[in-house]
Amino acid sequence: MSWIKECEAAWSASDLSQCEPMGMPLEFWVSLGLPILGVLGWIFRHSIRATVKKFLSGRSKPPTAIHKIDSDLIGREIAHAALDNHFTINKAPYIIHGAPGIGKTVLARDYGKRHKGERYADWIMLTLNSASGMKVELEMLAAQLGVDPKLGEKAYIQTAFQKMQESGHRYLIILDNADADAQCRLAQDFACDMDNVDFIITSQQKDWPDGYAVNTLGPLKPEDATELLSELSEREIDEELQSFSKTLDYLPLALDVVGRDLKLYAGSLGDYITEYKSFKVPDVFNKEGGNKRYEKSVVKAVLMAFDRLDDEAKAILKIAAFMDPNDIDAGFFMRGAAGLKAKGLDALPEPLNTICNSEMKLTRALAACENHSLLYPAIWRDNDTRRIHRTTQAALRQAMGADEAVYAGVTGRLGAAQVSGDAQFDSDNWPAYHRLAPHAEALTSAVDIMSGKTGILASFWLNKMGVFLSNATGDHKRTMTLGQHEVELYERLHGPKSSEYLTALHNMTVTKDKLARTETGAAREALDAEIEQAFNHIITLKTALPNEELSIADTHIGLAEFYRARRRLKEAETHFLKALKLRQDNDAPMHVIASALGNIGVLYSDWARHEEDSERQQDLLGKASNYNADALLKTRQALGEIHLSTAVRLNNLRVQFNDKGDFKEGIFYAARACAVLKLMVQTNQIPKNHPYVTQFSQGLALTLTRLKRDPAEASALIDAAILQIRANQEIWEAAKEAGTLESYVPPPITPMDED
Repeated sequence: MSWIKECEAAWSASDLSQCEPMGMPLEFWVSLGLPILGVLGWIFRHSIRATVKKFLSGRSKPPTAIHKIDSDLIGREIAHAALDNHFTINKAPYIIHGAPGIGKTVLARDYGKRHKGERYADWIMLTLNSASGMKVELEMLAAQLGVDPKLGEKAYIQTAFQKMQESGHRYLIILDNADADAQCRLAQDFACDMDNVDFIITSQQKDWPDGYAVNTLGPLKPEDATELLSELSEREIDEELQSFSKTLDYLPLALDVVGRDLKLYAGSLGDYITEYKSFKVPDVFNKEGGNKRYEKSVVKAVLMAFDRLDDEAKAILKIAAFMDPNDIDAGFFMRGAAGLKAKGLDALPEPLNTICNSEMKLTRALAACENHSLLYPAIWRDNDTRRIHRTTQAALRQAMGADEAVYAGVTGRLGAAQVSGDAQFDSDNWPAYHRLAPHAEALTSAVDIMSGKTGILASFWLNKMGVFLSNATGDHKRTMTLGQHEVELYERLHGPKSSEYLTALHNMTVTKDKLARTETGAAREALDAEIEQAFNHIITLKTALPNEELSIADTHIGLAEFYRARRRLKEAETHFLKALKLRQDNDAPMHVIASALGNIGVLYSDWARHEEDSERQQDLLGKASNYNADALLKTRQALGEIHLSTAVRLNNLRVQFNDKGDFKEGIFYAARACAVLKLMVQTNQIPKNHPYVTQFSQGLALTLTRLKRDPAEASALIDAAILQIRANQEIWEAAKEAGTLESYVPPPITPMDED
């Protein structure tokens, strides 16, 4: 303790030695305080050493404005140099290739952070395998560049990239997790040749087009791996720690999980290593021909850390294993539990039910998972959202054994229960879609192994969420995957000739039709043959079942839409008319009959547009007018004036009158369609960025232009139409309240010249 005496002597020689705080000489406080500081320094020696080391090495950097991530990265100097060299002399996309958990994403992010403000004005990462990640990242990009985001649309992203090029600044775009074939194609579509934009793509695939620079990322260097393990565990570097980092194969994910776990471990490093070596992973990871995708050291690290959690944290992590890895939202658990309770459905198994109904317990369980690096703070989301490594998810699911089916089913129930009981999954229920769609893809694996009532509930809602996901992104293959799960489930539960199975098959065939329209050549022809055969097969089997007339009508409409998209208009007409008759003869609801009428009206308008004979063209337009007007009247009667279907019927009439060259009538209906949407936006029935808002507004502007009128008149026309729509809506609501809608006749819409 001679250093303490030396310090006392130094203090005594100074003027401060005359100070007497609280009536005691300063020497007293020094002699008391310095030993305490010495003890505290010894206790926190590892943290102090790491902090000083970071400061001296220059690794401590301020985080970027967008990405909430730690700016430290140990090692990878060679990989950084390779990136620097590439982008100095080359504009081709740079592929960071490697196994799961090797650190591809971390390296790409760190490269962006290091060079922001120097080489790049900014950087953005698009997570190609995560709907939730893409949505948030695109919103950030839109805010920076002034582009309206539309989830996953290539045109939006390419517009944003174009704005980057026009800005004159240099940007870095990271296309993360391009692992599946579809994601690789998407990455290649995005990675366009721009002078001031560099592209990094992270992928487990090594085969890329000629010209792409592919660099395979391996484990850390031994000294870097040991340093990382030392900093995370707050243990001194010695031969034992060096040997242990080798046992972990120098793999970043294994080092991260073990390091955090070791920090919380009360025993010695030797005791921990003994436990690690004796820890047995499930047989599924050892079988010949089994899962060789993930290194054994990573799997063991994840499962050993998981084994240390309490039952509550384990239950939460088992659910997270089936969720979107970038959207582990705390609210998902609580909303799901509340939804199950509100619907009177079976409660969740314990302890999950208690956790999901207690914010305090849920927060504590999530924090425990974070402490062991089994969950991570969100990169770009609020504090209630976390992320999980896909390798961790895979290891947990495989290790569950019999529990996999249980927790997959529970995850599906939590997702399904978040929709209100009266929610209709059609185009006017966008709020429900936006909340649930990010979970649809991640829950696919849950549907795969479910059965019974739980499977039916989850499969139904997952398919509906998948349909919305497809509509928003245009990625119909994703929806096909969900639909195939539903078809297989219903076939297993009810058989291949059941109504449930045939309905699921119908839904999947409709999606396949959308997918086929994006294909060309032989691929398109093959899909077309499958689709036509499937629709006819479904109609034949449904006809043999009792009380399926309305369901048969739906399939006739699906087949008619298939024919209409391929210009086989006579065949489309035949099936649209069959569907209408079935609905009329079997007392379908009024708005369902209106939908069938509208389909035929649109068909005739489309047909007339391609008809060369003028007499035949006028005949078709006359039929279109009658069907569209009847569809509008019945829709107003059944659903009222302020409804998305009413707006669609009005817009159909706008298109029809424009085709006839009667642009004055076209303006009449276009303004009212836009007015309906404006009222729905004002009452939060649809979001302001609903695609119909843009589409119908453009239709009104185009019609005004064709009549050589100023498009700026649109606002006044819409506001004038709103007054009449509100008045007519009040009349409709009164009839609905009185129970007289069946005999209700909507008031005529005032002609344009009487406004």
